[in-house]
Amino acid sequence: MSSMQHIEINAMIMFYEYLYCRTYNYYFRSHRKGSCKTPQ
Repeated sequence: MSSMQHIEINAMIMFYEYLYCRTYNYYFRSHRKGSCKTPQ
């Protein structure tokens, strides 16, 4: 596995974590907004 592929996979994981965080905050508004790490 090349390092380029590794970077792409890392970015995808970060992106999905971000989406999950956004969805979670959307349904549970008690959490602070802007607590999600935006993907680079």
